[in-house]
Order: sequence, then C-alpha cells, then structure tokens
Amino acid sequence: GMRKILLLAVMLVVWFLPGIPVSADTQEEILAQSGADSIAVDEQTNSFLEDHAISFTDPQSALTLSPKELLCSMWNTFRAQLAAPLRLFFTLGLVVICSAFTSGLGDTISDRGLSGAYGFLVVMVAVSVLLTPMEQCFSMVSDTMESGSRFMLSFAPVLSSILAAGGGVVSASVYQLAVFSLAELAVQLTCMYLMPLLRILLALGIMDAVHPDFSFGSIIRGVKRVAQWGLGLVMALFVGLQTVQGMVSASADTVATKATKFMLSSCVPVVGGAVSDAYTTLRGSMGVLRSGVGGVGILALGAMVLPPILLLGLYRLAVLAAGTLAELAGVRSLSKLLHSLEQVLSLALGMLCTFVFLLLLSTAIVMIAGGTGG
Repeated sequence: GMRKILLLAVMLVVWFLPGIPVSADTQEEILAQSGADSIAVDEQTNSFLEDHAISFTDPQSALTLSPKELLCSMWNTFRAQLAAPLRLFFTLGLVVICSAFTSGLGDTISDRGLSGAYGFLVVMVAVSVLLTPMEQCFSMVSDTMESGSRFMLSFAPVLSSILAAGGGVVSASVYQLAVFSLAELAVQLTCMYLMPLLRILLALGIMDAVHPDFSFGSIIRGVKRVAQWGLGLVMALFVGLQTVQGMVSASADTVATKATKFMLSSCVPVVGGAVSDAYTTLRGSMGVLRSGVGGVGILALGAMVLPPILLLGLYRLAVLAAGTLAELAGVRSLSKLLHSLEQVLSLALGMLCTFVFLLLLSTAIVMIAGGTGG
C-alpha cells in the first residue's frame, strides 16, 4: 500500500516537473499572479516609466535604460526643480540688500525702541517670504514618505511572491515583514512627531531672530544633533538586522533548496537527475525575474523620491546662501533667522533621505541574499 502511494507520487513528480515551462510565458503568468500590474505609483513616476518604456509586467525592459538616458532624466528633473529655490534666493537677497542699506540710516537713530522695531520689521518681511516655501517643504516630506510607503506596501508582496516561487520562502517573509514594519513606522512617526517637531523648530527660529535677548539657536542645533544621532542609530540597527536576517534566511533557503534537489535526484528513479536540473533551471528563471522586478522597483522608487529630495536640497542651499549673504552684510537678525531655518531644512532632508535609503537597502539586500541560494 505505502510503496504504491509513494510510487504514484514519484510518477506524478516525474510527469509534471520536467514539463514546467521556464519560458517568458511562465514569467508573465507568475507576474500576473503576483499582482505586478497593480503596484501603486504616482502620476509623475508612472510618466517616467512610460517615457522610458519600463513596466513591472516586463522587468527586462529596465535593461533598455542607458546611463545617458538616466543622467539626462536626472538633469531635466534638476532643472525643473531649480526655478523656485532660485526665486527664493533672489527675493531673500533683495530683502538683505534693502535691510543693509536702510540699516545705515537706522544707525543714526539713537532710540533703541525704534531700532528694535526696525529689526522686527525686517524679520517679518523675511518670514512672509519664507513661510510658503517652508510649509511646502514640510508637506513635501510628509507626502513623499506616505507615497513611498504606499508604493512599497504594494511592491513588497509582488517581490516576495517571486522570491517564494523561486524557493526563497524565508527571505520573502523576512523582506515583507521588514518593509511593512518600516512603512508603517514611517507614516506614524511623520504624522505624530516629525511634522509637529519641524513646525516647533520653525517657530523657535523666528522667535530667536525677533527677540535678541533670547537664544533659541542652540536649542535648534541641539535638537538637530539628537535627531541625527537617532537617525544614525536607527539606520545602524536596521541595516545590521536586515543584513543578519538576509544571511540567515538565504542560508535557510539554500538548505531547503539543496534538500529538495537531493530528494528529487535520489527518490525519482532513472530521471532523477533531469528532474533536479529542471528544478535548478526554474530557480534560475525566478532569479532573473526577481532581479528584474527588484530593479524596476528601485528605479520607480528613485523616480518618486528624487524630485522632492532635489527640491528640498536646493531650498536648503538657497536659504544657506542667503544667510551667508546676510552675515556678510551685517544684518544680524536675518542671519540668525536664515541659519536657524537652514538647520530645520537640513533635519527634514536627513529624515527623508534616511527613510528612502532604508527602503532601497532592504530591497537590495533581499535581491542579493535571495540570489545566493544554490
């Protein structure tokens, strides 16, 4: 009885496994079943993918993107984001020049109250210029984190299913858990802590410039330093955990794969070697598919986050340059304001870059670790 059941199972394996097609049709079916056509990307990212004929349902299309095309696309993105920061710099520069010119007249005023009112007026003019770009930057950081999280929450199951189909069941579960945890944590931290913290620091920077008797600049620098240490610690812990889990899960998948190949080769009479080779070929095909989908995912995430990162970086440079100009012109109140706001923008940029780096790294680690199985 038991021998007949085992023989029947072996015959079924012999019948089906060698006939598994590892062609483009199979890859298309696996991609369709994984949900690759329903990955959530925003309009701008979708436009980038369509312009370069790249699609999640055709991962090999990423190979058609040349370095020259990529650099041209990045340059066009840079030029498109340059106008608003330049306009902000020239407007702030005009405020600084006018303030420096009128401060010469203000020096003749012996009344300290009038001099303080003049400094308050200068700061308020600069704040009126800066308020809209700063709010735009804060909203952009929040929106980018939320859109990046939505994208990864729809992309991670697709890559995980391809990993599992190729024998990387443990790697797939570890990757999906890491991405889901990171995306959920990023959205919660952004809503509950990041946005309120940035707005509080903005208010402290304005108060520091308006009231010369108070010094809030050291508080802003201290908060930024603590946040940088925190981001560095989170990055180190996440990278270390992902690396260790990637190595362990890859080793577990390798052991399972070798055990499967040994069972097929040993238990299937006569054609066991051919069945084992067919399984190896299938895993190789899944490896190509995994690399293609992972590559398209990294390109899509890069296209999604590059414009806001560039715009935020250019706004920071504009504020920093205007602050340096105010310092050279001797407009102390404006110099304090602009240097404080540059610290706030630097913190926002660091948080956004850390979030993007961790998402890209987790995908890269699972792509590399998922390909080490034998």
